[in-house]
Amino acid sequence: APDGRLILVEQYRHGVRRVSLEFPAGVLDEGEDPVSGAMRELQEETGYRAERGAVIGVAEMDPAIETSRVHVVRLEGCTPDGERSQDAGEAIQVRLVAEQDVDRLIREGSIAHASAIAAWYFWKHAGRRT
Repeated sequence: APDGRLILVEQYRHGVRRVSLEFPAGVLDEGEDPVSGAMRELQEETGYRAERGAVIGVAEMDPAIETSRVHVVRLEGCTPDGERSQDAGEAIQVRLVAEQDVDRLIREGSIAHASAIAAWYFWKHAGRRT
């Protein structure tokens, strides 16, 4: 966000029957690259637009049973434009979170989605060998 806070979303997740705090995310459209997909999902879910982005990590969520990969994209130059286009049934709330609060939110279980925790790891270590 323009003030340096991170843009997260809260949405109800049926599998765990509770509201989940996560980074904006979604599925890539056919032929879409991860940065373009991340920019699209950010705008659709939050109404923020990003000027630029870069892939900072890739994680395999459960390689024992599936082939899905999560591309973690750091988006910069994010500003609100107010236009959201959520899918039917989505009730997403935007929550701006200070970077120093994320570790605590993970420890407390407020952020529990595995891909969000992986994204935070890559965010903290971007630019450094891990």
